[in-house]
Parts: sequence; C-alpha cells; structure tokens
Amino acid sequence: MPPRARPHALSYADAVRLLGADQSRLVRLLDLAAKAAAGFGTASTLGGLDLFAVREDAVKWGHEIVRSLRERITGISRMKRTDRLVAAHSIIVVTAFFEVLDEELQSANASLKLADLEINREEQVALAAGGSLPEHYRQLLGQLVSERIPLPSPHMPFESALHELDGYYKALAISLRRFVSGLAAWHEMDAGVRRRIEPSELDIAARAVSRYEELYLRLTADIPEFALWSGLRDHQATRRTVEGVGTELAVRLSALSTGLSGVRDLLQEMSGGRGATEARAELSAHYRAALDRPVLTERYPYPRVTLPPLADAYVNPHCRIALLGHDSLPASDDWWEEQAHPVEVQSGLLRHLSAPHAQSAPLVVLGHPGAGKSVLTTMLAAQLPANDFLPVRVELRAVAANASILDQVEEALRQRLQRRVEWRELADTADGALPVIMLDGFDELLQATGVHRSDYLNQVARFQQDSADRGRPVAAIVTSRTVVADRVLYPEGSAAMRLEPFDDDQVTAWLEVWNRTNADQLAARGVRPLTPEVALSQPELARQPLLLMLLALYDSAANALHGAAGLASADLYERLLTEFARREVRKHRPDLSSDDEENEIAEELDRLALVAVAMFVRRAQSVTESQLDRDLAVLRPGEPVAGGRGFSRPLTAAQIVVGRFFFVHESRATRDSEHERAFEFLHATFGEYLVARLVVHTLADLAVEHAAPARRRAHRTRPDDGFLFALLSFAVLTGREAQLDFTDDILARLPRDERHDCRAFTIELLADALDDQPTRAYRDYSPVRTPTSARLAAYSANLVALAVLASEGPLPVTDLLGVDEPRTPWSRYAHLWRGQLPIEEFNTFVDAFRVDWSSDYRLVIYRENGAPIILSDLRPGGRLFGSLATPDYLTDYRAPLESEFGLMMRRANFFQSYTRTASMHTLAPYAEYLGSGIGHWVYDFHSDHGVVDMATTGRLLLELRLRPISQSDIARRAALYQRCWELANGPDERVEWRGLVLRQLTEDAAQLNAEQMITIFNALDETAPLTPEDLIGVMRVFWRFHPAVQIFDDERALQVRELLITQGHPDPFPAGWVRDS
Repeated sequence: MPPRARPHALSYADAVRLLGADQSRLVRLLDLAAKAAAGFGTASTLGGLDLFAVREDAVKWGHEIVRSLRERITGISRMKRTDRLVAAHSIIVVTAFFEVLDEELQSANASLKLADLEINREEQVALAAGGSLPEHYRQLLGQLVSERIPLPSPHMPFESALHELDGYYKALAISLRRFVSGLAAWHEMDAGVRRRIEPSELDIAARAVSRYEELYLRLTADIPEFALWSGLRDHQATRRTVEGVGTELAVRLSALSTGLSGVRDLLQEMSGGRGATEARAELSAHYRAALDRPVLTERYPYPRVTLPPLADAYVNPHCRIALLGHDSLPASDDWWEEQAHPVEVQSGLLRHLSAPHAQSAPLVVLGHPGAGKSVLTTMLAAQLPANDFLPVRVELRAVAANASILDQVEEALRQRLQRRVEWRELADTADGALPVIMLDGFDELLQATGVHRSDYLNQVARFQQDSADRGRPVAAIVTSRTVVADRVLYPEGSAAMRLEPFDDDQVTAWLEVWNRTNADQLAARGVRPLTPEVALSQPELARQPLLLMLLALYDSAANALHGAAGLASADLYERLLTEFARREVRKHRPDLSSDDEENEIAEELDRLALVAVAMFVRRAQSVTESQLDRDLAVLRPGEPVAGGRGFSRPLTAAQIVVGRFFFVHESRATRDSEHERAFEFLHATFGEYLVARLVVHTLADLAVEHAAPARRRAHRTRPDDGFLFALLSFAVLTGREAQLDFTDDILARLPRDERHDCRAFTIELLADALDDQPTRAYRDYSPVRTPTSARLAAYSANLVALAVLASEGPLPVTDLLGVDEPRTPWSRYAHLWRGQLPIEEFNTFVDAFRVDWSSDYRLVIYRENGAPIILSDLRPGGRLFGSLATPDYLTDYRAPLESEFGLMMRRANFFQSYTRTASMHTLAPYAEYLGSGIGHWVYDFHSDHGVVDMATTGRLLLELRLRPISQSDIARRAALYQRCWELANGPDERVEWRGLVLRQLTEDAAQLNAEQMITIFNALDETAPLTPEDLIGVMRVFWRFHPAVQIFDDERALQVRELLITQGHPDPFPAGWVRDS
C-alpha cells in the first residue's frame, strides 16, 4: 500500500471558527454539534440541535469563502496564511457535499428534499424525552463537524487526495442514510422512491468529488498554494484541476531557471508584505551574501579562469519527490525510477514549504556526490523572503555530531552571527514567519564519525513536534547522499526529494553562464568555448553539476576535452587525472625536470589510487581518515607527514594525499571537540578507474619482471605477488561494472607482448593461488577482518577475471587451470566462490563471464557478450562424450540472456553441474512453450496456524499435468486447479498457462463425474472469472460427458450464448441445453 501522509487538515468546525468570526450563528451551531458528537449533553440540553436547518447558510458561506479568500489572507503572516488556506479547503469539502446532496434528491423527483431532513417539532420532543441523541445522528454530526478532512499532500499525486475524499464522502452518505431512515419524512415516502435515492444509486460521493474539484479550481485562480498542492503539471494530477493556473505557474517557474529565483519571487508575492524583524534581516543578509561569491569557494587548480557567482551559476535541477513508508527504498535508483515523474526543484520546494505538512516531518533531500545538495540549501537560505521565513542553515560537519538538534541549531547560529543566540528567543521574534531549519550533510555524521544515528530524522521530527506544541512550528530540511539513505529510520509523514542529473537543456544553460563569464580569458588564450555537444560526449560526468565544472576547468586549459570525443573512457580518465596531478606537481615542485615531473605525476596518481583501494577492499564508497592512515602505513610506509604551523597539528598522510586533489570530497564532523573526516570521490568512476589502473600496472610490472629471465633463458623464480594479493584478496573487480570495463580497456591498451605476459603470469599465479605463501609481502595489511578462505576465493576469482580479460578470445579452461579434463576442477572453483564471496558479488562475477562449450568441444570462459543461451551448449560431459547435438525431433531452445530461464541456464553452465544441466534440459519445454516464470516461488500464508506454504510455479503446473486423478481426493485437485488458475490470471496474465489449465480440465473431464467437475469449475470461476471463450470450452466438454446435467444457471448460459451469436458465432449449445426465456 502507498504511504499515507500524516493528518494536517482541520475539521469543518475548526475551519469555521478560524474563518467565521462573522458567522456567529453557524459557529454556535457547530459548537453544539461538536458536543453532541462527543456524547456530551442530551437532546433537551442541546436545544434542538439540527445541522440541516442551517445548511443553506453553510453553503452560501462556503461560496463566500471562495470569493473572498484572497482578501482574508492579505497582509497576514506565512503561518496564519497557511492556517487559513487549510481552513478554506475544509469548508469547500463540506460545501460540495451539501450542494450535491440537495441536487441529487431533487433530480430523483423524490418528495424528500434536504429541507425535509430538519428535525420536526414532534421528533424534537421525542428526542428530548429519550434523553440522548440517536447514535446515527451523533455519528453523522461527528463526521461533518469534528472529523479531520483530507487535505492534498504536496508529495503525492492529487488523485490520492481525491481518492481519500471519495472515501470520506461515501462514509458521510452511509451515515446520512442511516439517520434519515429514522425520520418521519422518510417513512412517508413511497417505497419505490426510497429505493431510488439510496446513496449507492445516487453516487453522491462521485458527484461530491467533482463538485469539490470545481470549487478547488476556482481557488487556484487567486491562490497559488492551491495550484502548488495539486502538483502543478504533474502528469498524474487531475488535468481539470491544474490545467489553468497550474500550467501558467509551471511555465513561469521553468522560465526562472537559475538561482531559485522563482522560489524567491513567488513566495514574495504570496507574502503579507510585512517587514522582517532585525534578527531575521541580519540572518538573511548573511545568507544572501553567498549569492555574490564564486560558485566554488574551495581551492581549485585553474587560476586563469573566472568562476561565476553562485546566483548566476546555479541552474535549478529537476527532482523526484516521494512520501516515504515502511517499504520505501530511497537508496535504490530502481525504486526512484518507479516514483513520480521528475519536476523542477522550485516546484517541489514551493509545494513543500507552502503546505502544513512541512511543519510536522522533515523533507530529506538526497543526491549523489556533486549533485548540488549543499548548494541547494545555500541557495534556499539566501532566497527565502525574510518577511515570511526564518531560514537557519546548519552545516552538520561544523557542529557536534552527537549533540541534540537544538544544540546543533544554536551552534550554527553562533558561528553565523558570531554571538550566542538562543533558539527560543529567536523563534519568539519570528512574528508569524515560518522557521526553516536546513540540516546539511547528515551522511557526513555517519561517514566521518561512524556514530549510529539511525534515529536522527525521528529526532528532527520530535524537535518539530515540540516546537509546534510550544506554538512555534518549524519546517525542517535534511540533506544526505543517496547511498546512505537506507541507514536511517524515517518518521511517519516524511518525504524525500532526490535531485536528478542535469538534462541537455540544463547542461546547456550552465555552459552558457560559464562561457559568458570566461569569454575574454578564453579568447585571449585562443581557447574555444566548451559546447554542450562536447561536454555531453562524457554524459556520466557532464550531468552532475560539480563534475560538469571539472570538465569545464579541464577544457579551459587547451580544449583538451574537444579532442577526447572519440576516446575510450579509460583514456579520458587517464588524461583528466594526469592533468590535475600535473598542475599540483608544478605548483609544489616547479623546478623538476621533465622526466622527474612525469615520475612524480605517476607517484601522485598511485597515492590517490590507494584512496580508491581503501574503499574497494571495504566494499564502500567512502573511507575515514583513520582507516586511510592505517592503510597507508602498511601499503606506503614512510609516507611523509607535513609539520603543522604554530600550534596546529601536523597533517596526516591521509590529509596530504587527499588534500591535493580537487575531485575528492571531504566529509567532516565534530565529535567530542575532535574533527573527524571521511573521503569520497565526487563520482564513483574516478575511484573505479584508479583501482583498475593500479591493478593492471602492478600486474604488468610483475609479469614483465617474471618474463624477462625466460627471454634471456635464465632461471626465474616466482615474483612476490604480495602487493597484488593485498589489492585483490578482499573484493572482486566485477563488483562494480565500470571497474571491470576500465580494467578491460587498460589491458587492451598494453602492447600485445606485454598483455600476453600478463595472461601467462596470471595463469601461473592461479596454479597455487589457494596455497599459503608465507613469504608474501604486505601480510600485515588487514583493512577488514576476513577469513583466509574468503580472501583466497576473492584472489583466485580476480586472477581468473584478469586472465580472461588479457586473452584475445575465449580462454580454454584447460589452459586456465592446466588440466586435461576441466569440468571437475572448474566446478570446485565455482563452488568455492559461491560459498566464500558475498552473494551479490558472486552474482556480478557470474554475470560478467560466460562459461560455455566451444564448437571443438572445449570448455571455455569469456567476457559476457549478451548472446542468447542455447540449450545444446549445456552438456552432461566434455570430450569423453564426443559430438553432442539435440535430436532433430526436438527444438534446440534458445533463451534470451536476461530471461529468467536464461539466467538459470547460465548458472548451470557456470557451475558445470551434471544435476543442474539435466534439470535445465528437463524444464526447457516448459520455458519454451509456457514462457518465463516457471522458477518463481509462490507463498501462501495461513494466519490461523502461522504456516507458509511454498512451491514454484513450475512445480504446480507439472503437478497438475502429471498427477493421476484420485476419485477420493477431488478437493485437493480442485485446490491445485484454483492455484494454477490464479497464477495464470495474475498481474502478468499468462495466456499459455490458461490454455494448459483448460486443456488439462478437458482431459480430466472423462474421468470425473458431474459433481466433481462442478467443484473444479467453481474453484476456477471464484478465483478469476472465465471468459466467454473459456466458458464455451468448459460447457462443451461437460456436455460431452454429462449431457443430462446442467453446469450453468440459465442466466449465465444465456448471456454467453447471446454474446457469441451476436458476434456471428454459431449457437454453441445443442437443442434443449439452455431453456429460452
């Protein structure tokens, strides 16, 4: 089920009290109704309470609210404005119901009108004598005046609100029916008229929803918030509601495509026009100063360009927004692809901040490194109008990680204003402005400190609740990297906004700003502007804002990117990283010779590669400073440490290595007054390339060293592979697809002889890869605690991968393992990897390489090429069986690579298991003729005794086809039919499965009596109704064996018969089979 938003709406009574100061009669009536609904007072003490007696006043006043709402919210604070808008919404909901109810009764030509529902004098006396109001009347009053009315959620499709309203209106209609059925006017009506005005016949709820939409649309014309809440131009939203103002508003926001200027302008227009207090104005001035600063305030290695100011350079991204529930997966890209269509980020922010939902749960802004999460909060703090908002931006890296939310907010204020500020005092001066607390960098708390703060968002929500209880509501926004989004608990009602990569238009807009800012400098050096076409030739980098800047900086030197369009990815990354390293070397060592400079550049990149290795061996996207320091102490002992200046501490080896590189992001957090750091690449592919580069270079160096004595015909010894073992014994290269691609590309760049040496040396290492090597270097390297068996499994798998990639074609397993009969030795390796590697990592290895039998009956392994899997390639044995082929009278089944059965066949061939191979050949006809899905598990939970039945779909179908009929066990066979029929008619309707079930029923009919056939037929029909074609088949089969028994009732049979004859089919039933009516 989709998650539900927390209730933020008002009841009708609350709404009237808030807006109806001039409606004393209606307010008094609703106060009485609320008491009655709660069970306080009797009919006599409540003074003849009758809500329907003043419904005309309520309807008229509802329309007056629609007409005058703009005036009622002019000149008031943001929070009062939001409260009044919510109240107006509640009023139009009830107004729509009263209007439609009266119209429905009139359209039914009934003698009963809405005015007749007023309690007459005799009924009032009877109620007073009874001492209390009837239960149905109290229930109706409660739903009308006291129950919270559904409000559109800014984070869900508008249709969700309409669906909720439909349920609300249906409940009202049912309560109304129960109440009026006891009134005198109801019993005086003709019985036929009463039946005609039943709520189910009148469809009051559907019409009330339509009337509500009409009133809502009228409000959007004057009140932008109503257009925002309905989702603007959200493709899921109701067109009629948003087509006018919503479209105009969306177009307007799209035109303001930089600097969140649309947020500023629209919120300013919606503001009350009041001035900001001194404290708010001071904070706002501090935040707005950031707009004129360069887009990148940290050190960057290109002094001959000008960085544009943040206000110009910030291009508004798109985002996806989703309300989070217990089954949400916000860390998964696949999950986000299934959520709402991307919208412009200004729309998402406006929808959130203008709605009451913002005051009860945080909005979590997610994005990959370089997506612009922190810059978004900087921009928002600067652009929120100070007269209606009180922004407070908290850099979590700069405050105590284990402090309370309140302490973190106050520490951020102290840092910003350079004086101690108590949050309570500041919030008290808000004067109706909405405080918006932005907690930037939650992921840094987790990464840099390792502090377990999975309840952090719940603490934020509690802070919001406590603030609201004290009359000082606040909105909260928390930013975090997407990858850690599954390491936190989300409070009820919280929503997530994921920043999307730039599209082509946004890349173009950013480059226009960049080229305009640097036009003179580029022209003076003869450098061409960077065009969108050139930048987008590297889409992985160009679509992330910070990485797009990196590309622009790189190209600004000598148009290096213009000549990279046809390069392999590995070549581009090599040039990019080398250029940045060269600038760092020249800045710190300008006196080096050309050769020494090249050596120093190589050293710089090798140092940086160890940062990537530290992440790779830990299967992580980041590494802490302390972890990296420990790794460097073993892998690069003696790495220089820089002395501190004055009283500052010396820099650690990790700080020195990472500090030189622009594209490594440093997360910081403070715990117990100590600064703790974690490092991460701006894009994962930088680290993946560096790991591949270091692995191949290390392998190539060892292979060339090992091959040299042989070429001189000298004795050679086994080189020490300790460093390679340290790199490759904790995780497999296939764990990240780009990493394997980079490895393949770098190996392909090697000279052919050198690549051949790598292949031969890798195979030689594999021969004793599972043996202990006590003389290996780097034995002290242990970044994570890993069993020896798991390390050997990872190392051997990586050696196999390198050997395959270094080969010029399919690699015979006999050559790889040095054996004559490869099946059993290979199977041992496969099972070792399956048992010792994490299952996800093992699966990536199987997906990366295919094990197959070649045309000359040799077992080979090669890089997966995507070709279909052929059944005849799954063989029970190798050369001993000679030429094996599929008989002519059978089909040589071909399974698509990504099909379920194709994956099963690949696994069988990978393991070279006789049993798995036999199973695939046995099941192949079902896969071919019944399609995929036969290997799916089916579960049935029995709540009465807590047992879960399990079976595969293939087992169920085979059981149905092969199990002999037992006359004493028809109930079990009917249950089996029912389950198979249910599967055949599930979300993915399977025509082939339907045919199999019906064909089996045709065969069974000859052995079953009429009662047994009816049992099975009913089991099918109750699970998923049979189509007319299905019915004909069943009817004909049944009549063939039981001509004297009628399986269908006359009405059902006649409907099918009439349908078929109308469509031109012959009468399917013999004379006398169906009685004509």
